[in-house]
Amino acid sequence: MKPKAGYDYLATAAHFAAESSTGANVNVCAADDFTKSVDALVYYIDPDNEEMKFAYPTLLADRNITDGRAMMCSVLTLSIGNNQGRGDVEYGKIYDIYFPPAYLRLFDGPNCNVVDMWRPDCRNHHQAKARPAA
Repeated sequence: MKPKAGYDYLATAAHFAAESSTGANVNVCAADDFTKSVDALVYYIDPDNEEMKFAYPTLLADRNITDGRAMMCSVLTLSIGNNQGRGDVEYGKIYDIYFPPAYLRLFDGPNCNVVDMWRPDCRNHHQAKARPAA
């Protein structure tokens, strides 16, 4: 992550992380115990190499209302965040992401695959070929 000229690295890192948790592009006046419990945490910065590490509580990721399973759309929303409120950020890149094993077990995989998408085209699933090894 690189802050725009004139912005402090740590403050910008905290803002960058907060945008997908309890931060917003407008002032939010609610700061109760629950809100504080789901704040993003910046735990490492290296301004010279433009690196930062931050963590989100898994409680931030919405669950499927019917079965309680984790949803990839929530993970993507958290990782991409609200870029409209990041006027202090020149650019940000995601190089790595980690999920606790217990959280990963909440994913049950996609409910369809490429073969399911072929059915409306009347394509036979036997047409699917293994990709050649690289």
